[in-house]
Amino acid sequence: MKTLSPEDLRRLRLRTVKKPPKRLVAPKESQGLGDTIAKVIHVGTLGIVKPCGGCRKRQRNLNERYPYKNRGQKRTAKST
Repeated sequence: MKTLSPEDLRRLRLRTVKKPPKRLVAPKESQGLGDTIAKVIHVGTLGIVKPCGGCRKRQRNLNERYPYKNRGQKRTAKST
C-alpha cells in the first residue's frame, strides 16, 4: 500500500472540499410590482435564472404602472 505524501493529501482535500452555497442577498426595498416579481423569481430559482434585457424592461414597466404607494414617505395624520 502506498503512503500519500503531504502534497498528495493537500491535492485530494482541495478536490473534495465543496464550496458553501451562495447566500441570497435581499435586494433593496421594492418600489413596485416589478421588483417584487423579480425577487420571487430570484429566490424561487436560487439565483440561477439571470434577468435579461427584456426582463428588466418588463420590471421597469410594471414598477411604473403599479408602484407601491407611501414607500419611504412619512404618514401624516388626517385632520378631521
